[in-house]
Amino acid sequence: MAAPAVKSGGKKPNILFIPIDDMNDWTGWQGGYPLASTPNLDALAGKGAAMTRAYAPVPVCQGSRAAVMFGIEPWRSGIYTNHCKQWPKVKEVAKRPSLVRTFQEAGYRTFGTGKIHHDGWQNDDKGNDPSS
Repeated sequence: MAAPAVKSGGKKPNILFIPIDDMNDWTGWQGGYPLASTPNLDALAGKGAAMTRAYAPVPVCQGSRAAVMFGIEPWRSGIYTNHCKQWPKVKEVAKRPSLVRTFQEAGYRTFGTGKIHHDGWQNDDKGNDPSS
């Protein structure tokens, strides 16, 4: 996303990526839910690009996360369920840099939190964390 700005020598834009796969339309800016109060997400959506329609490559969390983080379709990775405990070690996934790694290699400082990897992400024997 930032490649054109970086390539032309321009200032790299700040990028905030919030993958939310279980939220439904509970934020106020999407119509809301009576028991959910989301003033900060509402304000953030008002200042940036907010997606109101999304499509998932597979209807489960892990398959969708693997596809988004590594750009690999479920029919190539084989990750269709939430029972793939070691999906970072799946051959098709392990040989590609993650979205986070790609931003790091482009000179961005990256930070993360949340449930992209429910069971954590184990460093390999060289101390490399492919998710970071």
